[in-house]
Amino acid sequence: MKITSKAVSNNKYNKRYRFLIKITLIVFISFFIATMVMWAFFRSTARNIGYYLATGRKNTAVVLITEYLGNPPSRLKAKILSNFYNLNFEYYDNGVLKWSVGSELDQGRKKRDMFYGRNSGGGPMMKNEPFEHMRRMMRGMFKRDVFLDDGKILSIYFPIYTHRKIFLFPLIFIFVAILSIAALIFFIIKKTLLPIQKLIDASHRIGNGDLSYRLSYEKNDDFSNVVKSFNTMAEKLENMLISQRELLHMISHELRTPLTRINLALEMGDIERCKEIIRDETKEMNELIESIMELSRLEIEEIAVEKSDLIEILKKIIEKYNKLNFKLDIKVPSAKINGKKILVEKAISNVIDNAFKYSDGREPVYIKLFSDNDDQFICSVRNSGRGLDKDEIKDIFKPFYRGKNATLQSNRPKEGKGLGLVVANRIVEGLGGYIRCKSSPEGPTEFIIVIPSYKS
Repeated sequence: MKITSKAVSNNKYNKRYRFLIKITLIVFISFFIATMVMWAFFRSTARNIGYYLATGRKNTAVVLITEYLGNPPSRLKAKILSNFYNLNFEYYDNGVLKWSVGSELDQGRKKRDMFYGRNSGGGPMMKNEPFEHMRRMMRGMFKRDVFLDDGKILSIYFPIYTHRKIFLFPLIFIFVAILSIAALIFFIIKKTLLPIQKLIDASHRIGNGDLSYRLSYEKNDDFSNVVKSFNTMAEKLENMLISQRELLHMISHELRTPLTRINLALEMGDIERCKEIIRDETKEMNELIESIMELSRLEIEEIAVEKSDLIEILKKIIEKYNKLNFKLDIKVPSAKINGKKILVEKAISNVIDNAFKYSDGREPVYIKLFSDNDDQFICSVRNSGRGLDKDEIKDIFKPFYRGKNATLQSNRPKEGKGLGLVVANRIVEGLGGYIRCKSSPEGPTEFIIVIPSYKS
């Protein structure tokens, strides 16, 4: 089946506006239903009056008008009916005109006042009213008097010849109002959801592999936080993918070295020596694979939280280095932390082991535990000997990295796998802390491990 560019464009358009159309329809339908319920409930409203006027049932219309205006009649509602249906109203209280509504009445009253005087005529039975009534009849209007309580009279003047469309004006007005409101709602929702649409488009781009794409949003509102979080997520995804690619490349390189040695050993004539080399290289590959699996687990799994004693952990680690030159200085009486004991021990042990491996042996390795506030504990590990330059400090927490100036006490190249500090850093970060390195090419090198204190 051939898919044209027009079909693809239409599909993209439908996806883009589907959500917007749904929200607009929901708002429009809700508003329409609410309006219909309101009109159905208030049966004596202008809509029903117009309907009966349009169908010629003026007696029923008079009843509805009277109910709609109330007792005493509302002048404001009378103005609404006058504007809608070209009706005129007069309200009398015991023969005294209280108010009148309608252009025909206003013009006629002005002429009458000019002819008879301002104080001539008061109620519908006064001497001047027959003249007014005849004049309005000649102008195409007829009158209905509604007798209310306590001598009150409401006079309603209807146009004799009026097109039916004028009585449908409220319905047309409501329909136009609904369309206008729907258009306004559509515009507001579209403008409101425009940033969300940008977010959706950005998600599609990242999902299609463009991890370098970032959202730009200049306004300082609630959505700006969403944009920042999205860009942070995209950056982390990009860095994670880059790290995975680098890790795969390094793993292949690290595995190639022992395999090369095994191949060379197989060509040796000394069978026992060959077995020894294969055994050593196989052990190294197993250790490498275990370290990689451990690092992968730390990247995926959350670090379990439990109460641990950092002083107890540190003393247990130091027992392995009794025969080596070191100094331990514990400045705090207690050091309770949130962290799984075996993982904390692994992290600190990796850092201390790294310090011993790269020490020149002339000075002891200094290990110090202290606290500068109640929220965290600091473990400092410092050795002597050749250190690291600034560029190397950035790379020491990368997998399989080995310092170019680093040497063992015996001046042999380091035989480690370059994963110890990576694992340690991941564990400490999982506990909410961090590891920092201070060094210079001449030395010494100091690792600072910061771990938050125990929170119940």
